[in-house]
Formats: sequence, structure tokens, C-alpha cells
Amino acid sequence: MKKTEEPQAVKTMLDSPLLAGVPAALIYIEKGRAVIEEANSSFLELALHTASVPGKSLTEVFAPDPDNEEFLIQLMKAEQGSVTKYLLKSVHNRSRFFEGLFSSYPGADNGKQLILLRCIEVSEWYERTQRIYQAQETLGAMIQSLQGGILVEDENRRLVLTNAEFCNLFNIPAAPEDMVGADCREAAEASKTLFADEKGFIEGIEHRLHKQKPDKGEILALRDGRILERDYIPIFILGNYRGHLWHYRDITARKRAEEQIFASEQKYRQIVEDAGDLIYRVNMKGRMSFFNPAFVKASGFSTDELTNFPFYNFIRADYRTYVREFYLKQVKKRMFSTYLEFPALNKSGKEIWIGQRVQLVYSGTKVMEIQAVARDITERVYIQAELDRTRKFFEKILNDLPGQIAVFDRGLRYIYVNPASIRDEEIRRNIIGKTDMQYIQMRGRDPEIARKRMDSLRRVLMSGEETTFTEVLDSPDGPRILQRTISPIKYEDGSIEYLIGYGLDITELRRAEAEILQSRKRLESVLQTVGDGILTISSDRLIQIANNVAEKIFLHRIDNITGRFIDELIYTESPSGEKSHRFPLESPERFEAFGRRGDGSVIPLAVQITKATAGEEEFYTVSFSDISIYRETVKALTEAKTAAEESIRTKENFLAHMSHELRTPMNAVVGLTNLLIRTNPNEEQRRILQVIRGATDNLLVIINDILDFSKLEAGKIILDEREFSLAAVTEQCIKTSEYFAREKGIDLSFSIESGLPDLLIGDAVRLNQILLNLLSNAIKFTKKGSVRLAVAYISENSGKITVRFTVTDTGVGIPADMLDRIFESFEQVKGVNKSHTAGTGLGLAIVKRLTELMEGSVAVVSAPGKGSEFSVTIPFARHEGSIKSESTASLQKGTASLSGIKVLVAEDNPVNQMVISSYLKMWGAEFTVTSDGAEASREFERGSFDIVFMDISMPGVDGYEGTRMIRKKIQERGTSVPIIALTAYTAPEYESDPESNLFDGFVGKPFQPEELLRVVQKLTGKGITPGSAPAAQPPPADTSPERSYNLDYLKKITNNDEFLAYELMRIASGNLMQSAGQLQDLKRGNDIRALKELIHKIKPVFGYFSVDSSIRLCGEISEGLKGGYIDAEVKQKISELTEEMKQLRLFINKQLESD
Repeated sequence: MKKTEEPQAVKTMLDSPLLAGVPAALIYIEKGRAVIEEANSSFLELALHTASVPGKSLTEVFAPDPDNEEFLIQLMKAEQGSVTKYLLKSVHNRSRFFEGLFSSYPGADNGKQLILLRCIEVSEWYERTQRIYQAQETLGAMIQSLQGGILVEDENRRLVLTNAEFCNLFNIPAAPEDMVGADCREAAEASKTLFADEKGFIEGIEHRLHKQKPDKGEILALRDGRILERDYIPIFILGNYRGHLWHYRDITARKRAEEQIFASEQKYRQIVEDAGDLIYRVNMKGRMSFFNPAFVKASGFSTDELTNFPFYNFIRADYRTYVREFYLKQVKKRMFSTYLEFPALNKSGKEIWIGQRVQLVYSGTKVMEIQAVARDITERVYIQAELDRTRKFFEKILNDLPGQIAVFDRGLRYIYVNPASIRDEEIRRNIIGKTDMQYIQMRGRDPEIARKRMDSLRRVLMSGEETTFTEVLDSPDGPRILQRTISPIKYEDGSIEYLIGYGLDITELRRAEAEILQSRKRLESVLQTVGDGILTISSDRLIQIANNVAEKIFLHRIDNITGRFIDELIYTESPSGEKSHRFPLESPERFEAFGRRGDGSVIPLAVQITKATAGEEEFYTVSFSDISIYRETVKALTEAKTAAEESIRTKENFLAHMSHELRTPMNAVVGLTNLLIRTNPNEEQRRILQVIRGATDNLLVIINDILDFSKLEAGKIILDEREFSLAAVTEQCIKTSEYFAREKGIDLSFSIESGLPDLLIGDAVRLNQILLNLLSNAIKFTKKGSVRLAVAYISENSGKITVRFTVTDTGVGIPADMLDRIFESFEQVKGVNKSHTAGTGLGLAIVKRLTELMEGSVAVVSAPGKGSEFSVTIPFARHEGSIKSESTASLQKGTASLSGIKVLVAEDNPVNQMVISSYLKMWGAEFTVTSDGAEASREFERGSFDIVFMDISMPGVDGYEGTRMIRKKIQERGTSVPIIALTAYTAPEYESDPESNLFDGFVGKPFQPEELLRVVQKLTGKGITPGSAPAAQPPPADTSPERSYNLDYLKKITNNDEFLAYELMRIASGNLMQSAGQLQDLKRGNDIRALKELIHKIKPVFGYFSVDSSIRLCGEISEGLKGGYIDAEVKQKISELTEEMKQLRLFINKQLESD
């Protein structure tokens, strides 16, 4: 186009379809004016003129920004072909704003320069931007007006905002704006010396920053005497932690509770639109039909790629449906023009936000295309998001503050209310733009409230000064007292822009003040009525308050007590009798001290001290009482207690010594009597000897009853719960009682309910003792008839089976008045012939105590002449297995074989060595026997073994240390070899041993062959081949009152090998003789460990001869040694055990001589 033709071409552009709907005009500069030469219809409509517009000044249509002069200068300087942008405001409608794009073109021959002006309306964007700026200024002003010291930190603890009040609180000689960006960690460390508790101040900050949860009302004491209240408010934006706010309030006077928050650095960004228009068309199939170079550049595609390209592919996926429906609605409703913003993606995937105005393009009446004039508004969108984040940031602060906050404009209308003021969000929205009077009327409250508030608001508006007042409001919980403060927010010129109201509910504060006053009055009343003397002591040890009891105790008037040091009236003594003249205020326990009275006398006091604080002041409350009479009483009680304890010890020593002294000669009498009866005496001599035997039997019963009862009284009987056969125990009791029943011609029988498990877990010895006592009593008090023992199942619960044992007789019966007393100590049925029922009256008492020890109960039904029925109900644990153990059953079915198994035995007792060796040899096992742990460790290192049996108590290296040594070697080899403890402990004693976890199991002494075999089988998986040899069974419990020895068990464990039995008895005799001497030596010394080891060694020997009473005695001695010393009772038991060993050795020697 030629230069002369260019103006005409520019004029032609006004009618171009590309500018359809876009206000456009041609202007030129003349005499300092921008004159309109021509304009299109959209521009004329905007200017509210028609043909009169041409020739008019542009400033009659728009007010340019910046001023007109600067605007003209810039236009004249514009180069040809350049585009200049200005924000224009409509002269006729000042609420409408446009972005003017001025394109400069060369003029005609007259040299006049033409400028093409295209206008894009941005009123909505401008208004929103202005509101955001206004909101930022308002929020900043609101925070600046909040009462109290405010410190806002970002997530990196850099100072974002603070206020003058904060600087004043902490005497900081700097302006708040100068502190922005400071490191708050360093500031906190530097300022901690201002606080009374420096460490607590720093830890309080770190604790709250770690939790990131709102924390309000923290109390901080300053060294200068002020008290601050601090709130911590974390700030989360869209779920992300962005910083926090500290709110400090000076609450020293507790009359003003104000908060003031200042906004620190506000992030303002200038919204600059520097992108040109993107112009394009889309046909009804959604395909691109036209696009200008700006669109091509922005899209990143080539012209060929864009041709017929699906328009909706530019739109971000989550917006496509929304945009499609928006424009389908425009087409359907034939809306001439619309505006929409949405995110688009260019070829590289970069997101661009588009703001576009779209018009419909018709062909006749049919919509053919849509035409869009779009702008890149990405920066504006991001700025808007940042502004929204900033607004939410400050709104979050205001919303989280505990006080009620409201902001009013100059017309006294609400422009902001926080949730603390009005919880209902809908009401908060509706109140905006209304006065407080309108709000009160809307809520149906007393208009007088609004009038007072409106008067206060007007007063602040007129005076420019802050005001504070209180008001009382009704609530569902009763009247609430609020303290309100109204503060002006001023411009730089001092004029008022807004008013901020801050309200704080002080109901609880006022209530607390009233309660403190009332509590003080009550306390004064209590102090004067309590029975103890009361003093309150300051931290400098001065008496502040005293009650009338203190006046009576010290014989001083109250005004002579207060003001004195506590040390002048009360002092303490050390154990050596030295006086301490400084009264111990920090003592946490009640203690005794001495009080100096006004008459010069001294009295003992019981003193209790309590420490308390009031604010930051510490004080002590001392309560005390005169214990002169109490001391005399305690002295008398102590003397009485000492005498009683001495009496009990004398009784115990007497019983222990007398029982031993009686039993020893009685055993001789019984033995000699039995020997004489076997010498074929004449009838008279036999009658006399039988009388003697009956008398000695009764006397032994009495002695044993007294011993058992004394043990029960002292709580020294410990249950030994293990597997036992119910049928075996019952049969043994019947067999033991048969002789006496047969002698009296009484029919004795028993029955066991079918279905009752035979194998249970409990103390069979004590059960035997209970049943024998009941059977003995029944036979004793029955002249003729029968005695029956019935065993019945009662119930099962939590693995416990409850069994009832009932003994029924046809004897003399018991009177009703005696039924409640027969289980008491030394009680017998009155009126019964004593010559036939000699005894202590302890039998049933022992039955009751033992039954209760086993968690059971006893009952009796009886009547004179009709006999008696005694029932004992006891719970037992069920044994999970058959009547016979696996190894026992296997032994009964076949011959045990441990062929191929290598066994290592560590046992120092020769008898035990011989017994276990005989079993292993009989079963075909390869074995090695050692005498201590060190030797066993050496043998283990030299050989290869499948299982190890380790005696716990051995001289030198014991079983525990030996096991550790072997375990270490096993670990080095990387193998697994089970180690079994050999011990005389019962199962409960072994399980309570803290080192029992060293072993894989244990076998008790004396050894049971089936137990040994069971352990080997379990841990090695070997041990049975077919055959017919019977298994050895454990001996029956020794329940007879006198000593008895039984060789049956010895014969069974030696498989009736007389030579082996002889060798065992010979070794046992030698061991007993040697051990008896050692036992007496150790009794006189205090080597507890050696004594325990010796008892452990002796105990199994008694087991081989079925002397259960001696086994129990060994257990009692071991139990007594747990205290770490040998007392008189233990020494007495050692003497008894020595005698038992002597008698057993005599028996063994007699057997050896007969063989």
C-alpha cells in the first residue's frame, strides 16, 4: 500500500469484522488535543454520542491515566507502527474502565499522524483490583489497631510484621517497619533475660512451634514485675503452614484485655498487562477457522498446525466441559457478547490463563462462528491468587483471635465481623453494610444496647480518640460481661477511615475476682475453726497469718506471732539430738519438731508443710498439732508390741524345740514297742504294749498337729503343685486308714464319680493330709457302722476343675451349737468320751486352713446320734494329657531304647551319678559323667553330644556357669543341643529361679525314669522300641504321722538289681555321714551359699527312700535361707534334719548288714 493510501486503509479497518463489537476510533493530535476523526458504532455507543463524536476531543469521552498532558506527549512521541497502552476511564460512566491500545500510523500528504484506538473493557478487573488493594489496606490497618503487642513470623521465623505496642512492651528502640526481616530466633534468645523464667520462655516458644496448634492464654512473668499473656496462632493457607502470630498483652492490671495486630510487609504487585490481543474464530464444529499472528505466537503452533485445529484441545482438561457448555449456552440463547476466563495450554504444555470476549458471527439468522478477542491474563490470575492468599492470611489471623472484632465505615456500617463476634456465618454475611441498630433490631434485642454502641462510635468518630466501655448481655448461660474498645483507623493526614471495635468477655474474670474475695473470707473462717495450728510463711521465712489454735499452742497472741521468723517458734532435732535452728520449709513429708512457747516451755509438734504460689509469689502453709499425749500413747503401745512379739517368739521357739524333743524319744518308744510286740509276749504283756502303742500314736498325732498348725499360723507352708493321680491319692488314703477301721470293725469304702479326669495338677501331699484328717476323725468318732469317702465332679471354669470330697460317717454326730466352732483351734465336741478321742482339737482347724490355702472351702452337716458329713471343695488345674504320660505309656508297652544317643551328665552326687548312669546304660545310650560345670564344658568341647543333663548345685563351677560355658561353645559351632537342669527344686521353685531361662527344661530329684525318658524323647525325638518291660512308678506320698522308710522305689529304679541297690545304699550311707558333719559345721557359720548347696545335695537321698517329710524339711530350710542369714528357726530345722539323716543312715546300714 502506498503512503498516501495508508490513512484510507486505516479508516477501512474500523468496519472490519475483526473489530466487530470492539469500540474503536481514529484520532489525531492537533494543538495539544487528541481529536476524534472517525469511530465505529461500538465506540459511539460507548461515548453516548452519535454523529457528533467526530471532531470532539478524546478527553470528552475518556479521562486518560496518567494526566492528559503526559498522555498527549507520549502519543506524539510514539513511533509509527508501535502500540501504546493506557488505562481509560469513561467520562460519562466513571465506574467503567477500558484498556486503550493506541496504534500509530503515518498520515496523508498533509502529514497528519493518525492513531487507531481500540478499547477493551476492564471494569470488572479494575474494580476487583481496587477492592483487593482496599482489603489489604483495611486488614493492615485493622491489625495495626489491635491492642497488645503483635509479632508475625513466616515459616522460617523471619519477622513479617510487628507493631509499636510490641516495641513498647519490650522497650525496643526501633520502628516496627525497621524490624521486618529480622531473625526471630536470635531476637528471642537476646530478649529472654527480660523474663523471670528464661528457660521456660524459650521452651514455650519451641514447644508451640513444634505442635503448630493454636495456644492461647500463656502467662509470662517479666523481671520488672509485669505479667504478659501470650497467644500463639499458627497460620495455614490452603493446608500449608505459612507462619504464625504471637499476641502479647500486658495483663498486669487485669482491667484491659486488648489486642493489636500490625501487618508487616504487604506484598503488592503491579498488575501489568503487557500482552497483545489474541484474535481468532471457531466454527460450529469447534475447529479453528481464523487466528492472528499474536495467537500463533502465544500457542506455539505453526499456522499449518492451527488450521482446522480443535479449539477445545487448547483448554486445560478439567475446564473443557465447563467452557464447552458455557459457549453452547451462548449460542443457544443467542447472547451477543460474553466474557470468560479459563486456563489453556500451549504446544509445550505451558499453562496460560486466557480472558476473552466472544461474539457470535451470523450468516443471515444462522450462527456460523464465534469470534474471540482474548488476552493473556496469566500474570493477573497469579497476582490475584497471591492477593487472595494474603487476604486469607490476614483474615485467618483475625478469625483466630479470641476477642470479638468488628470494623465500621464512616457511616457506622459493618464492613467486617470475625467469627468470635458472631458464630453464624450467614448472619455475618447479612450484617455487612448494616448499622449496629439494624443488627440489634434484626436479632430482636434491646435497642438500648445499640444506642449506647452507636453513641460510642460517634464519639470516637468525632474526637478521634479511643474509648472503652462495658456492657452486660443476656445469654443462654446467663448474663455475660463484655469490655469493648473502639479505636479509630486514620489516614496519613489524620482523617478517620474506619473504626475498629474489639470486645473481650470478662465475665469469668469478674466472677473469679468475686470468688477470690469470697474464698478469702471462707479461708479466714476455716483457719479459725480447724483443730490444728495454721501458719502461712513467706518465702523470706516470715509468719504472715496465724489462727487462734496457734495462739493457744504457743501461748502467744496472734499479733506477737505474725511478723516473726518461723525459726523463732519451731525447730527440729537430728537423730543425734542436735538442734537445727533453721526450720525445713521444703520438707515434703509430715515430721516431728519442737515448739517454743511463750512461758519458756517446749512441746513436741507434728508438722506438715505445703508449698503454694499466688501469682509469682511463693508461700508455705504450716499445719501443726501438739503431740505430747500422742507420744506417751505411742510409747505405751510400743512397749506392749515389744512384749507381744517377744511372747510370740518365745512360743515359736518353745514349739520348735519341744516338738523335736518330744518326737525324738517318741520315735524310740514306738520302735521299741513294735519290737516287743514281735517277741511273742503273753496276753497281759501284749495288752499293756497295745495300750502303750495306742497312747504313743495319739501323742504323735498331737505333736504333728501342733507342728502343722504352727506352720499354718506363721504362713510358712508353701504349696507344691504338680501332676498327680486323683485315684492314686484317694486309694492311698483309704489304705492308710484301713488298719484303724478294721481294728474298730468299721466298714470303710470310697467311690470316684465316672468321667472325672484322673490326672490333675495340685498339691497331692496336702490333699492327702486333708483327707486323712477327715477319715481319721470319722473313724475316731464312729463306734460302729461305716465311713465312706466320695469324690465328685462339681464344675469346670477357666481351666480349673472343682472337685468335692465328701466323708460320711455313722458316728456320734455334732450338736448344732458346736458346728460353727469345730473348725477353730483347740476345739473339740463336748461330751465325748476323751479316752476314745484323744487329740489336740487342731485336726479340723488344719483341714480348714489347708483347704483355704488351696482356694477351696469346707462344709459340715451333722446331728447328734445321726453321724456327720464333711465336704471339702477344691479347684485343681486340668492336666492336658492322658492318665499316663507319653513316656510312661511307652515304657509299659515296650522297652525304652536310647541307642545312638550321646548324653553328657554333670552331677557331683555319687548316688545320683549311679542312678542316672544305670538308667542310661539300661536304655542303651552312650553317656559321659562329670562332677562339675568346668569338667562338663571340657568334655563337651572334646566330644559330640545330643543332650546335656546339668546339676544346678555343684562345688567349684556350678551348673549355671557350666551351662553358660557350653552355650558359648554351641553358639560357636552353630548347632543346637538342649541342656536340662537336674535339681531338687519343685516346679514352682524352679520357675521362680531368675536363671531358669538358661535351660531347655528340668528334671526333679529323686529322678523318675519316665521323666528322664520323656525329656530325652521330647528334645531328641528318640527313645522307644517294642518290648514288655514295665516302667518304674514314683513312690506313694509319705503321709503317715511317724517316720517310715520304703525300699520299693529303690528296687524299681534299679530294676530289682540287688547289686546296684546295694551300691546305691552304700554310697548314700557314706554321703549322709559326711553331709551330717558338714551340716553341723555350716550351721555354726554363716556361709549361706554352701549351706544351700549341701541341702540341695542331701534332698534327693531322702527321695530314694520315700521320706517325704524329710524332703519337705529340706525345702523349708532352703526357703528360710532366702533371707540371707541363719536364724534360730532355721538352726532348729537343721538339727531336725541332722537327726533325720542319722535315722535314715541307721536304716540303710541295717539293710546293708542284712544283705
